[in-house]
Amino acid sequence: MVDWAAWKAGFVKKYCNTQWRNKWLRELENNHQRPGETVDAYYARFRRLVKRVNINVNQHKRLFIKGLLPHIHPELYRSVLGRYIYEMSGELYMSSKLI
Repeated sequence: MVDWAAWKAGFVKKYCNTQWRNKWLRELENNHQRPGETVDAYYARFRRLVKRVNINVNQHKRLFIKGLLPHIHPELYRSVLGRYIYEMSGELYMSSKLI
């Protein structure tokens, strides 16, 4: 019987190839907050995409900020960014283990 770690490694090797990672990275780069969408909803969608690709914290921050609607109040912008950075710093250690 194959254990979970071996099965997951085989799955990732077979189905998460460079072509898929590039596709997911393009989706992440083109991801923007939609008009009428809450910041929390955008943040949740952004986090799901980030888990699929291997990028560093600075790239996370840049892409997250780039995707926010431009009319967001600067105070809200700073508070959301602070929460995002705090949460992602804890996930960075695990990000290499996520699909």
